[in-house]
Amino acid sequence: MTLVVVEGPAVLDEVASEDFLAAALAKVDAPALDELAEGVWRKHERVRTLLDDLRGGELRALAALLGLVFSCRRHQAELLGTVGEEALAAGLLDLVDGDGSLPERIDRTVDLLAPAGPIGFDLPGEVLHFADPTRFWLWTRWMWDPERETGALALVAAEPPDPDLGRSGEAYLAVGSLVGAVASWLGDRGVALGSPACPPSVTVDVLLACVYAVYLGTVLRLRMTQEFNRLVPPMPDLVSRLLGVRYLEG
Repeated sequence: MTLVVVEGPAVLDEVASEDFLAAALAKVDAPALDELAEGVWRKHERVRTLLDDLRGGELRALAALLGLVFSCRRHQAELLGTVGEEALAAGLLDLVDGDGSLPERIDRTVDLLAPAGPIGFDLPGEVLHFADPTRFWLWTRWMWDPERETGALALVAAEPPDPDLGRSGEAYLAVGSLVGAVASWLGDRGVALGSPACPPSVTVDVLLACVYAVYLGTVLRLRMTQEFNRLVPPMPDLVSRLLGVRYLEG
């Protein structure tokens, strides 16, 4: 696994991890999981192309890029109006290609997105990860939300990241330690999704999204009416939305 060098212990709650993995596999069959993994890999290829377009000065690629991020898709106009199209394009390219350490580049991007509030939370992790899934890991609010201290990683970790780190570059490294631990845990059990071209991070993406979907479904069943629960999409569809692979042609 080349996503992150884990410094110090990053311990999973193996009982919870086994339970969530079993629940996910009971709700999504193997072909559907492989299809989701292939969608994640196609998203990487699409994001890589869009970033190349941005490097070439094609600002229209920015809207397509935002359309691949679940939390940004319906808020593009607000995000672009707040941050500015040219500034956002330059900031995302600086995040991927710029000078300085990875935490420093993330901190610059977070500062740029700060006026947009929570809309831009997922964007740095999404862009980095899908630019190169073998080097960078995913971080979204459904994985770890430091404000609410919730997310898929909180469900499988014996100790989640320090919430006081917020959205910082140091928090990204802490998330990466746990993502690396999940990848190693899955690898030890021989769990791999998609084609041989898909790196271990793709399996992690899909199964963490499944973990969160299982949790979300459980919470909704407990808190909402049966009529409302019927409006919740089937689990493979929900996972595809979380991963932003539903609208690859969008």
